[in-house]
Amino acid sequence: MNKRIKILREKLNLNQEDFGTQIGISKSAVSGYEIGRRNLSDQTIRAIVREFNVSEKWLRTGSGDVFNLTQDDELLDLQKKYNLDQLDIKILQEYLKLSPEHRKVFKGYFVNVFGGAIADEDEAIDLEVEAYRKELEDERRFSTSGATPDSADVKKKVG
Repeated sequence: MNKRIKILREKLNLNQEDFGTQIGISKSAVSGYEIGRRNLSDQTIRAIVREFNVSEKWLRTGSGDVFNLTQDDELLDLQKKYNLDQLDIKILQEYLKLSPEHRKVFKGYFVNVFGGAIADEDEAIDLEVEAYRKELEDERRFSTSGATPDSADVKKKVG
């Protein structure tokens, strides 16, 4: 692992001091790791993985790629593999930004449009129930706000 620290630092074009600063350790600690005088703690390994997007598997064992794929790298791979256009990529990017709750609503919509064929039976039921619950909550919010469809129509006609 010690040699891999030096390899990584050199790939990043960082001196020992700058490398250490970014992960909260001293230059002498980095030097100690690189020459094998010190062993890396799990905390230091996690800091390196997090700060430099390094594969923990590579850092610990030397196997695999040095860096983890970024979301953009993964989308580029999907684009090539499935011949996706820019709109496809944008849709995927926006979906990935959704909260788990909003993803559930989105998936519920797709289950309703495409039927249960895209989800197993339990998922389809859960998504339908969730979509219906959201619909009822929206109706309740609308009705408790004091507005009714009729009063909204009257306001439009008057205004």
